[in-house]
Parts: sequence; structure tokens; C-alpha cells
Amino acid sequence: MIRTLIIMSVWYNNRTQRVCNMYASEANLLFVIKCILKINPYTLVFSAMSISVFYFGFAIRICESPLQRDKDNQLFHNMLNSMWNIIITMTTVGYGDYFAQTHLGRFVIFFVCMWGVFIVSMMVITLNNTLETSNLENKAIVVVQRLQIKNEMKQYAAFVLTSTIKTYLLNRKQQLTKDFKKQFQIKLRFYLHQLKIAQRQYRDMTDENLTEEMLDLQKVQKKISQVKSYKIISEILPK
Repeated sequence: MIRTLIIMSVWYNNRTQRVCNMYASEANLLFVIKCILKINPYTLVFSAMSISVFYFGFAIRICESPLQRDKDNQLFHNMLNSMWNIIITMTTVGYGDYFAQTHLGRFVIFFVCMWGVFIVSMMVITLNNTLETSNLENKAIVVVQRLQIKNEMKQYAAFVLTSTIKTYLLNRKQQLTKDFKKQFQIKLRFYLHQLKIAQRQYRDMTDENLTEEMLDLQKVQKKISQVKSYKIISEILPK
């Protein structure tokens, strides 16, 4: 049944075989499974999980049927109990409430364990591929980070400029106390240090497609270098 469904898919036809021959690849069943796993991964994984639970559940119920004659050993008399045992085994949980007692049933459970490891690993890979960011998303993340850092730079620069001008005016009016001057020097050094760190982080986030952002940064740096408040800072800070 599974083979028939795979053959009837759009990935297994004459056109696909011709395209695969052009690129020196084989359009076999494994190629079809890879295509479905790449295009519709969750559909394939959950379909394989559901079919496996039903198929192996029925198999373990048949293998454990000789024990159903005993009233004390009717664990797999119900199909739901058999399917529950397969689910617990495939997901490597293993509660131990239902377990195989015949040799043939244990042999089936061994294959269920191997197949369950494969299914769980496919689930993990599918989830990882879903949460993995694409190239465009990575570029968008870089742009957002650069904009956040630019806002931080503006805040630090605004504090430095306003505080410096305010302190300079108080100093001219001779209303500047020593305690206020010390506190201002500490805060000024801190924000200047944070501003340099933000500028360094902004430069480190380089991208070939972000030339406009780099040009804006250069314009901002030129304007900052032309501000006369840097002279005021050099006068206030002790050498």
C-alpha cells in the first residue's frame, strides 16, 4: 500500500525520471521519499508514525494471541492496548504496563524499537529544519540588530551631548559643585565607553547588502566629529 501511494505521487513519473537522468541521479523510491520529506516533512513523519502504530499493534496482538486463552494474561486482547504498547515503545518511554511475553512478540518489539529510533530522529530533524532560519531571515535579523544598536548609539550620544552642555553652562555660571562634577565624570566615562562598544558592534555586523547602512553610519560619525562638544568634554574631564 505504501509503495503504491509513493508511486502514485507527482515525484515518480516519466518527467521526473528524465530530469533525474539529466543530473545523473536515480528517480527511485528513496528519491521520492526524500522529495516528500523535503516538501511535506510533517505529513510524511506523522503518516509513517500512524501506519507503524497500527501495523505493529496488530502484529503484536497476533503474536501474543496464544496468551489470551488465559484470563490472567489478556493484556493484548484489546487492540488499543497493543497500539498503546507500540506508541510507548517507539517513543522510548517504556512505562512497563504492557510488555510482550512470547518470543515472537519480543522479536516484533525489537524491530519496533529500531524503527522508533528512526521515527523519533526524523521528528527531531524535521523540527530542527523548521526552526532553522533562512538566509533572508538571517539578513533581516542583522538589520534589526543594527537598528537596535543605532538607537542605543543615539541615546548614548544624546545623553553625552545634553549632559555635557548642561554641565558646561553650570560651570560658566559657577554653580557646579565638586560632588556633581565627580558624578558627572563617572557617568560620562560610562556612557562614552558604552557608545564606543555600540559603534564597534555596529561595525562588526557587516553585510554586503547593507552598504546604505554603512553610509549612514559614516555620515553620523562625520557629524559627531564636527560637534564642538567634544572640546567641552576634553575641558571637563581631567587629563
